[in-house]
Amino acid sequence: MARITCPACGKAKMEIKEIPQLETDFEGVAITVPNALVSECPTCGERSFGAKELRRWKDIKEKTLAEVGAVPDGNDVKTIREQFGLSVAQFADLIAVTRQTVHSWERAAGKPMKLGPAAILVSLLKQAECTKRVNVTSFLSELAHLRGKPVATWPICVSADEPRTTAASARLRPSPPPGACGWWKRVA
Repeated sequence: MARITCPACGKAKMEIKEIPQLETDFEGVAITVPNALVSECPTCGERSFGAKELRRWKDIKEKTLAEVGAVPDGNDVKTIREQFGLSVAQFADLIAVTRQTVHSWERAAGKPMKLGPAAILVSLLKQAECTKRVNVTSFLSELAHLRGKPVATWPICVSADEPRTTAASARLRPSPPPGACGWWKRVA
């Protein structure tokens, strides 16, 4: 394997090292990577990582999130679907995925779902079923924080005379005006 010159200082060749237990913050989530393969500059300490190694880190991050309950698994999907009294096809229609996707999730009973919109939606449904009430913006903000992507939220005001205004295009105001509807959101 060819060694590359350090991209930060340009003074030395990067050396490949194996770190037995690398504790790091990956995409905002604290993880411990066993036997991490790292290219390190002996001059300035710059570190870089290969694509294969980063994929492994992403898997570790997803496993870490699943362990703290931030990502639902197949058991959660089946439980939620059954609590709502829905068939697989009905549940698939409800969350805009295929029947095959729901079957796949449910067959992988203890395996966490891949992070994405469907996992967030299933988490939201799980929370709503547990509490019978959920503040969607607060819930989504908490999930984003767990994933290392904190978002400060409050309702976005969409005035009653602009019913088709989206959250992204809504005018931000310090407080809701009379007759306002929708939500306020602080865009960081």
